Amino acid sequence: MCATYRIFVDEDQEDIRKIIEEAQQNVDDSTAEILLRKAAGQDIYPGDPAPVILKDRSVTAAHWGFPMSTFKGGKISRTGVFNARGESIGIKSMFKYRLQDGRCLIPATEFYEWDARGKSKKRVSIRLQTGGILHFAGLYGIFIQEPGILVSCFTLVTIAANAQLAPIHDRMPAILDPAEADEWLLSPMASALKLLRPYPGLLQIK
Repeated sequence: MCATYRIFVDEDQEDIRKIIEEAQQNVDDSTAEILLRKAAGQDIYPGDPAPVILKDRSVTAAHWGFPMSTFKGGKISRTGVFNARGESIGIKSMFKYRLQDGRCLIPATEFYEWDARGKSKKRVSIRLQTGGILHFAGLYGIFIQEPGILVSCFTLVTIAANAQLAPIHDRMPAILDPAEADEWLLSPMASALKLLRPYPGLLQIK
């Protein structure tokens, strides 16, 4: 499970800055302000708006978590289904349609898990060993928030942890190499599913 990540912008990360700026252009002012705070270092949690990269490579913001059902007043839950198991997204009805037409990339700079080894839990940060952007495999959809109002949402695809992360947690986000990103967005469903495997590269865990 992944329930916290960041997309932090510093002076050397012009590519991440451009993602944030494009996402801000496609949302209302209040959401744009939230994105700016997240880019300054705030954690992103389920229910929060965050940048997503769509099939046409455009960037927008969507709320993290697919709504589970309609609640009183027609409003979606703050914490819906924020992770989708890669092993079953091709058969579960909630995800199967989105897998066909709603694949997206979720950009991040790091994500977090809790290390339960030892006397007390410790939050650990996971990044690429080389730094730069993590591209998580995701699914995107538009849902009815209330009559006449639509809301964009995404869920993050997870798979079994790789050897580095397995001692801490048994699941991890499906991380795509840059060369795989377009394939995830554009390839036939069967080919896209083959990309969902434990990350083979090195991670920085601290």
